Amino acid sequence: MSRFAPNLTALALALTAGNAAAAFQDPATATWGGWTRGTPGTLYAGWNFFADETPRGGIIVDTTPDVAANSLIGGATTPGGPTFTQFGDSTFRVTETSGGSFVTGGGNIYSVVLANRFTLEFQNNGALPFQVALQTRTLGTELDPASILLNGVAPDHRQELSRLALGGFGGDQIDNLFIWRLAAGRDLTLAFAAPASHMSLDALTLDAAPVPVPAAVWLLGSALSAMTFAARRREA
Repeated sequence: MSRFAPNLTALALALTAGNAAAAFQDPATATWGGWTRGTPGTLYAGWNFFADETPRGGIIVDTTPDVAANSLIGGATTPGGPTFTQFGDSTFRVTETSGGSFVTGGGNIYSVVLANRFTLEFQNNGALPFQVALQTRTLGTELDPASILLNGVAPDHRQELSRLALGGFGGDQIDNLFIWRLAAGRDLTLAFAAPASHMSLDALTLDAAPVPVPAAVWLLGSALSAMTFAARRREA
């Protein structure tokens, strides 16, 4: 943080003071879920306090999730629930790639000069097709909706879970949910970015699980219908 003036650091620290009234969703109870974290074949990782494993400057890398699976960002902890901070046959790597961000004293990733750019890399080693749910909490500048991609694919569903005015320096604390259903893919990269400077990444969680059978049949049927339609067009 030494390469930034003290007043800019104070601004970043102020942007870590998000309101905890809103909460992320649990796949065990959410309408998009239907599984419990820790079920074989599922994935989970969560960050609420980011750390920089490359402190010499440049990109920021964090491969150590810290949010227990029985806790929800902004919500309660389930007594007796799973306490692992990551689960599944995968590594998880968050990277900030703009080169102009730093980790604040509150564990957020913030930039006062450039638009933040992030990736979250992981692997799916389970059944196909599968569903991926990304939940993010940002402060200040909002995420750029067009930047949110999984292996270059836009989410099938997006939802703003909450918005709370920060006051002071302006902007909002925003919780977002993004969901993908994919028929293939092992090495996966989630990408998301801010459209301008002054975005603070406060927290994120990743959940993934095989798609339930009825939904998987629907995906297969959609693919077959598309193939049939293309074949008919060629014959016409």
